[in-house]
Amino acid sequence: TPYNADFNLAKAYYYEYKGDIPKAVECIDIAQRFSKKMKNKFKQAKSNIFYSQFAYRRILNSTEKEQINYWKSLALQCLKSASLYYTEYTKTENNNYIEICKSIQFLLNKY
Repeated sequence: TPYNADFNLAKAYYYEYKGDIPKAVECIDIAQRFSKKMKNKFKQAKSNIFYSQFAYRRILNSTEKEQINYWKSLALQCLKSASLYYTEYTKTENNNYIEICKSIQFLLNKY
């Protein structure tokens, strides 16, 4: 079911909270792969927003420039994909998902 993607995103958030970043990344990757396999563009976009937020939090916890650049690049890639979906397939007026994408983009520009 499409809820498998949501379940894995929830697991990723839990593992991030517990400090197990590799396991969190694995869960996000599973959610993305499952969404693509199901051809569910909404879940793909949702997974990409989640990943961009996760990457931003990784930036906040990083001091090494190399790590910051890695997470920023990943976040920007995910945001681009999510933004394309929301602007192409959804109503753009008062769309919270588009606003979230813009907010994360703004925060990333500081790095």
